[in-house]
Amino acid sequence: MRTKLLSTKQTIVLIAGLLLVLYLVFQHFTSYNRLRGHYTIGVILNTIELTPGDTDVVKLIISKKLEQINRQGGVQGRELRVKYLDDKGSSKTARQVVRETMHDKHLIGYVGCWSSTRSKAISELIGPARIPFVGGFALTPLFS
Repeated sequence: MRTKLLSTKQTIVLIAGLLLVLYLVFQHFTSYNRLRGHYTIGVILNTIELTPGDTDVVKLIISKKLEQINRQGGVQGRELRVKYLDDKGSSKTARQVVRETMHDKHLIGYVGCWSSTRSKAISELIGPARIPFVGGFALTPLFS
């Protein structure tokens, strides 16, 4: 039984295909380290209502999800970062921490603030600035 050798053209196509596959695999596994720039999400917490253990669990869950997002290429090719903000259960403090961070050019939105009173105080700042804000509350009578 005689074995047939590949022609030069077939060998070149096979090697090119193999190199392409290796390149794509390499890009997939190294994309996390090659992200260009970053985006930031502000996470508003209340350490008055949360115990230190609860805060640690929240941060752990967020960090695991953040790691997963960044490993998959981030957001539009940029690393996603989190900035934790503590409103200490106060509308005045909530406004202050948002005011201090809302002009960050990397900020793409806020998440958290589970009080409608504090949320209303924050929305008065970020609404006109058109900064996305996701929380567990309703600011309109339509939903309350």
